[in-house]
Amino acid sequence: MRQSGLSSFAALVITVYQLASCGAGGVVEEPPPPEIKGGEVWAVACESGKARIISETTRRITSPVADDGLLFVGTENGLIALDRQNGRTKWHCREVGRVEYPPVVCAGLVCVAGHDRHVVHGLEAASGKPRWKHDLDDKKLVVTPLLLSGGTLLFGSSGKNLCALEARSGHPLWSNYTSSTPRWVACVADGVVYVKAFNRICGFDLDTGRKTWQHQNNCVDDGSAPTVAKGIIYLTCHSFHNSCRKLG
Repeated sequence: MRQSGLSSFAALVITVYQLASCGAGGVVEEPPPPEIKGGEVWAVACESGKARIISETTRRITSPVADDGLLFVGTENGLIALDRQNGRTKWHCREVGRVEYPPVVCAGLVCVAGHDRHVVHGLEAASGKPRWKHDLDDKKLVVTPLLLSGGTLLFGSSGKNLCALEARSGHPLWSNYTSSTPRWVACVADGVVYVKAFNRICGFDLDTGRKTWQHQNNCVDDGSAPTVAKGIIYLTCHSFHNSCRKLG
């Protein structure tokens, strides 16, 4: 039945595309993407590629995070823990509200930004019971995925801040100004937190939050995450200049 449904959908898309190609001026217009009505969690065997759906939902979902036999998935209606083997729901915490970024797991806790990203929650991974809650000041928003380094939880806020919490307790450790709204808390390497914010990249000391350096360029953030390798941070951006430079 699933295969038949996919075939029908493909035929529908082809038909729409052919009709659009007959428009004025012979301009070919791509069909609009299908409306997202839910999400599926797939399990794919690494050795064989054999795949199966272990869970389906009528709501949008985040990327899954696996830990200790469970899969944690954020939805528009809270955070859900699924059994990794059969996809059955172990618990569903609706208290956190809508979840847009994947959670992170630390020492028996699962941490997630919820309530339309005004609040960061720490829940017991095994049961979903609340352990702590951190409200952002002045209704600021969490604007980056959460990043865990050791026992420190890092994220960017709409107040143009990089924030650090103690993951076990939710206790604020430090917060520092990033000059522009952060887009990515990219990674931590050698005790430095790398943050991408609009047209700049910044380095912050993990322990104190002190900004160690900042580089500003003549292009704008493209929404992609930077990466670090052997003491070099690599990033991409959108250029304001109509010019090309060869890669390599």
